[in-house]
Amino acid sequence: MSALSHGQDTGADASDVRARDPDGNEYAVLDIHQHLPMDPSGWDADLAARLAFMDRFGIAQACLLPPSIRDNGAGADALNERVAAYRDRRPDRFPVAMGTTELRAAPRERLAQLEHLKGLGLSGVIWHHMFEGDFLDWPATLETVEFCAAEGLQVVVHVIVGSLLEAPWRLGRICRRYPEATFIALDGLSSPHHGQLMIDLASEHPNLVLDTSVLSSFGNLVERFVAANGAGRLVLGTDFEANPKSFAFPYPLAEVLHADLTVEDKALILRGNIARILRVGGVNDR
Repeated sequence: MSALSHGQDTGADASDVRARDPDGNEYAVLDIHQHLPMDPSGWDADLAARLAFMDRFGIAQACLLPPSIRDNGAGADALNERVAAYRDRRPDRFPVAMGTTELRAAPRERLAQLEHLKGLGLSGVIWHHMFEGDFLDWPATLETVEFCAAEGLQVVVHVIVGSLLEAPWRLGRICRRYPEATFIALDGLSSPHHGQLMIDLASEHPNLVLDTSVLSSFGNLVERFVAANGAGRLVLGTDFEANPKSFAFPYPLAEVLHADLTVEDKALILRGNIARILRVGGVNDR
């Protein structure tokens, strides 16, 4: 039985949800960064709280990610099945989702996990190496990245400030090694200095895309990123979790909406870029 029951869903239709900037321009928003909770019990309440949050702030759609930390040592297959089940409950609001692999599993087992992930219709893999306890650029990651690049699966990683396991130079090694693959780095703009380093790293590697999750409230990093790299490689991410609630107000969304950017640039960051990368259709980009 799915962790989600099949009671009546809440939340608006995705086509009715829009965010507005101070000039009244409306945008369809796709949030790349929403984690599921570690504990799968009570997911009906989690879904209701998540949709209420999205409706309140004008987030039409979101990409679902596995929990950052596995509950009770849950294996990758079980986590990926949970993500797919949650996505299928409201595919209009969650049109895309990511799975994961166990980096310490044997290579053959990791390949089987990736095949299972593909069979569930998940769009790629994500890891938070700080919680995995392994370096971002260690051999198991590279082997999995190589398979994903060959199979057209998206690779998403976290590069949060303060984590030596997720150091930006390690990500640079991966971007350099696989120049034809696109990598999405979450949490990279999480402090003024770390954020500027990541902006420079993106300038060096055209295959690197950053999100806005854990965005520093100081440093004007959104406008700095666009000035250095254009608006085509920045995507909206909030890092929202409903239970436990990670925050009450999605600061990165407000920062993009209020930034001194063109309407076209805001539309790319808020949905256009990630919809292109992950091939998401169904809602107008703006």
